[in-house]
Amino acid sequence: MMQKATVSLSIAACLLLPMVVAAQGKAADTVRVGRKMVTLSSVEGDGKCTQMVAPYELTSNLGELLRVGATEGIKSLGSLFSQGGAAQGKHKVPETVRAAAIRMNWLPMTLEVAYGEHYLGVMRDGGMLLERDGGSAKLYAQADALLASALQNVKEPHPYNFQIHIRASNDGNALALPGGFLFLDANLLRNPKHQNLVNLALAHEVAHVLRRHETRALQARIVDTISLTGGVTDLLNQLQDITRGSNEILKLIVSSKLQFERHKIDQELQSDACGVRLAQGMLNDDSRLLAAVSDLLASLPPPMKSSDPAYQVVKSPKLEDVAEIIERPVDRHPSTGERQALLNAVLQELTSAGVRGRAPAKAAPAKKP
Repeated sequence: MMQKATVSLSIAACLLLPMVVAAQGKAADTVRVGRKMVTLSSVEGDGKCTQMVAPYELTSNLGELLRVGATEGIKSLGSLFSQGGAAQGKHKVPETVRAAAIRMNWLPMTLEVAYGEHYLGVMRDGGMLLERDGGSAKLYAQADALLASALQNVKEPHPYNFQIHIRASNDGNALALPGGFLFLDANLLRNPKHQNLVNLALAHEVAHVLRRHETRALQARIVDTISLTGGVTDLLNQLQDITRGSNEILKLIVSSKLQFERHKIDQELQSDACGVRLAQGMLNDDSRLLAAVSDLLASLPPPMKSSDPAYQVVKSPKLEDVAEIIERPVDRHPSTGERQALLNAVLQELTSAGVRGRAPAKAAPAKKP
């Protein structure tokens, strides 16, 4: 989700490193916080986006969940649907099993699209979208051309049939929903000052979809819903039903309230990197690409001050605070400094091979608080 108005919590990883020691086993899966082994949230590899499309073939190895679950000693606790939906309370499926389920590819495209279509309908019914006919025809022609340009620069096969829609909002945001539903705020298209930035904004959202960040978020919502009532066996059974084409789970995970996911920091950084790579092909002019990155950095909020309450939480010596930050990191956009460092690194890599168009100027630094 590329939002200019989002307040970033500048929680630097370096503040956590002195407090944790990596555990043996798979790298970045768990860390030790005091005496507790904490399961890390899924971390996206390939931070600089050397591969634009994440693997999307559905796996039939859901039985792996039973093996993982058996180590936890968890037994089935009854069918989710026979009990009328998710109950309030603690998860009955352990974090290790839920994390494994989220990382697998088991969500059929039909369910992913159905979820996106539901919230597309919510937006349309709420008057949040501009219609393609009438006075918005030119804006949609512009949006369609931008999407076509972005997809033309995706050289790898993918399963998505993208749709683009224009929000009546003038917040300057670009957003995505599972299934390849993309949204641009109208002022990104109307304002000539955004002619470079809108390419990068759209490319960023396309990257979220192609890297399956939206899919992972939806899978996490489904897994968490099931695990509030059922055990590991129930989870496996429900996921198998979903892979066979059942859309019953939609009744439990959708609502009339619009829900855009806030991605984890590594997903945002990965989409920044993928977005820059796509935008280079879209703009075909490195001076415009650097201008787009400069506009993005200038729009970001200032770094968090040491007086901010959230900063104090990160500095907390309490192990339970550290464990919570690691296990469920705030789904946030990266800090301005983190994004600037990554974007500059990718730009340097792209432009070192030769400059497209006019000679690029150095990207302007982010605004100081």
